[in-house]
Amino acid sequence: KVCWGGYGSVRTLSRFTAEELAGMGVTSLWIGVESKFSELPKRQGRDIKEVFDSFRKAGIQIVGSFIIGWDFQTPANVREDINYLVSLNPTFCQVSSLMPCPGTRFWDKVVEEGRLKADQFRWDHFHLYSSIHKHRNLDEREIPGLMKLTHQSLLEENGPSVYRLFEVHLKGYASFKDSADPQLRRRAEMHREWCFRAYPILFTARVYTPGGRLAPRVAALYREYVELVGKPTFGQRCQAVFFFLYATLLKVRS
Repeated sequence: KVCWGGYGSVRTLSRFTAEELAGMGVTSLWIGVESKFSELPKRQGRDIKEVFDSFRKAGIQIVGSFIIGWDFQTPANVREDINYLVSLNPTFCQVSSLMPCPGTRFWDKVVEEGRLKADQFRWDHFHLYSSIHKHRNLDEREIPGLMKLTHQSLLEENGPSVYRLFEVHLKGYASFKDSADPQLRRRAEMHREWCFRAYPILFTARVYTPGGRLAPRVAALYREYVELVGKPTFGQRCQAVFFFLYATLLKVRS
């Protein structure tokens, strides 16, 4: 059985159900969220939150990409945009600043408008976190802070990515363990095995999760794990204690 991941736009993925993709062996997808306010053709199709929710339920991990610095983002709406990304609850996320790429229409636009910092353009500085043009509505000095705020909001509202990954695998097991399709049942067993081996992560998350809205979610995920997979074995408990002590050591050192 081959498991694979790839890139997909909402427009293309809208042609398939999450169960169909799971049956094809899809385990992860990189999807461009980019912005709540974006009208890019690749975002057309089903509601993106519906897509994310259905894929997560089917055990499909989502890497959501998000961009800070669009011309339509302003100090008044950029935090709404960030909150929208957080509400989608991607498994992983790439947050970057808007970069004009040579040969694109956006590059031509910033050149025509005199917004390209030609003196700062060097290929070794050309990456997702650099700034080589003047943003229309946002102060470029605020971009790094807004990117950090996005990551911090994802962590505080949805938990660390490893917790989100555990949640996806457990949902995948719950969805397909009783499927009439033998291939999906085999997939469910893969999800169960991952959760079984990763139990120490869940144990440590229960201990270190701060109070607030996230703590009840972690507790509920633990109860769901016990209900679906069973109570942790002696070996799992020993591994969990070791993992917890190691995590504590790293926390103290930091």
